[in-house]
Amino acid sequence: MDYVFKNQREKISIVKGKGYYNNVPFGDEISERSLFYDEIIRELSFDFNQCIIRLNQCSRNFIKDTDGCNVLYLSDTDGGYPRKGVAVKTNNEIKEYPNLRYVDLMINEKNIKQGKLSIFSHEIGHVMMENIWPNFPVGNSVKPHASMAVTDYFLAFYEGFGEHFQRLVYDNVDYYNKLQREQEGFRDDITKLWHSKIDKDLRLNAVLNNQYIHKNLLPSLDTSSMELQELIVLEHLSPIFDKIKLKNAQEMLSCEGVIATLFYRINTNKDIQYNYACRDFYNNFLIDKIPEDTDIRDIFNPFENVILKNFYVWSKLKGKINDDSIIFIDFIEEWLKCFPEDREELIKIFISTTIGKTITNKLAKLYEEAAYYGLIGDMKNYLECCNSYNAFLDSLCEQAIEGKINLRQNIGDEFWITNKDFKMKPWMYIEEEFPLRVNVNTASIYELCTFKQIPYNLAVQLVKKRDEQGHLNRDEIINIIGKEI
Repeated sequence: MDYVFKNQREKISIVKGKGYYNNVPFGDEISERSLFYDEIIRELSFDFNQCIIRLNQCSRNFIKDTDGCNVLYLSDTDGGYPRKGVAVKTNNEIKEYPNLRYVDLMINEKNIKQGKLSIFSHEIGHVMMENIWPNFPVGNSVKPHASMAVTDYFLAFYEGFGEHFQRLVYDNVDYYNKLQREQEGFRDDITKLWHSKIDKDLRLNAVLNNQYIHKNLLPSLDTSSMELQELIVLEHLSPIFDKIKLKNAQEMLSCEGVIATLFYRINTNKDIQYNYACRDFYNNFLIDKIPEDTDIRDIFNPFENVILKNFYVWSKLKGKINDDSIIFIDFIEEWLKCFPEDREELIKIFISTTIGKTITNKLAKLYEEAAYYGLIGDMKNYLECCNSYNAFLDSLCEQAIEGKINLRQNIGDEFWITNKDFKMKPWMYIEEEFPLRVNVNTASIYELCTFKQIPYNLAVQLVKKRDEQGHLNRDEIINIIGKEI
């Protein structure tokens, strides 16, 4: 018996978009006799994709909203999106599912052969989150989201969860690894310069190597004739990382690449995966209760187990979050309450990944020194820094595990200000512009320079002091800017 699906044949429906019906996307189910259908189903039948579809159904079972099967909607809208509400035509009958959340992808006979369906798990990750947390908070940032960019806590959390699946796909599906290698020939070098290609490569490799914690560097260009808007976009989307300079705590927790790395490390951690909860916990995600003589491990594998923990923590968080919340810290703290058996591993992952930045600047200074000596090949000083770093890291983790220090004690407050006189496009291809809104504790020098009361030299001073301390408080900002925020 399958405790997740009512009907095995209704795991997922492939729908070709035709337009709109009663204001929701509408389409026909693709014929199961078509070669295109076979190609899609072949990829969705990979073990990892089957696992993801199964987890999505668990999220639907959890909220007791199981009307209609899971849907992959094929549209002409470039990219991938989580959607809500669809009408499907099957055997000349139209059925409407106004509350169904599903994945919308632009998949066709050509791009499916290029591995386009590998993004499916990313988008269904968003669907899972929206199933559990339908009114997920909207953040303050108006800047474009990208894995390397710094925006706000909420956008980074939402996108970071989706992005960590892209690394997981390549860990678990050999087919996509093979396609990736085949596309890395010398003839394709120029295609690697396109923004979304750069971003995709980072999501695969920078997540694995924890690169996003480093400061972004502005590319080497003549900036003298550039407009501020162009400079901000260039710096915001730069894929170049400074190996010897770390982001501050607020920048890290507002960067979806850092959050993706944290999700990846948590959800692949074997100790956390193999810490199973009590039987009643899993019954929340099933259509029937598990019999007492059935081993839970026969129902959910270790990866499914850890993702279900994510779901449960979200469900506990959604009524507690407000505009001032530091959502990833809240997520960690709620997890520790729900699953105390994961405490040691979870705290170690968080502190080591963020180099203790949310607690103190001291560990980061040792890290940056080691990075410098490692860069120039100074073995003696490098090893001394490494030894000091590892000892201090162990001490921080031990104190946090024992509850002697707080994970958020060095984060500081956000200070969001809007510049009504300076507007930005959320994306280059969108004509509409919005007033720039920045957090003073994460804003770049060029973003600060958009404010009339902050000349370049003052912006440099502000960022320098912020980097030295980890964050600025309201009085310090007022003293430097000379104006209330």
